[in-house]
Amino acid sequence: MFNFFDEIKNKMGFKKEFLSDYNFVNISGKLFYAEGHKGIISLSEKQIIFKTKYYHILVEGSGLVLAEINENVLYIKGKINKVERQNV
Repeated sequence: MFNFFDEIKNKMGFKKEFLSDYNFVNISGKLFYAEGHKGIISLSEKQIIFKTKYYHILVEGSGLVLAEINENVLYIKGKINKVERQNV
């Protein structure tokens, strides 16, 4: 099965286990896709914070909606202005 993030890691010569904590992509500032989340910390239409294994990820913007979430993946829709990794 094709995995976008694994394909990029392989192409750039990174070992899978080295970069396996989390992966995310911000698509045109309107859709945010993340793999490897460990739960939601804070949720509002201006800010969503979620946990990963070692960090918290802050997504800021307006009209943010947690469009979908499962045990490993989440999707956020809205106007995304900022994504920031925070040390725990």
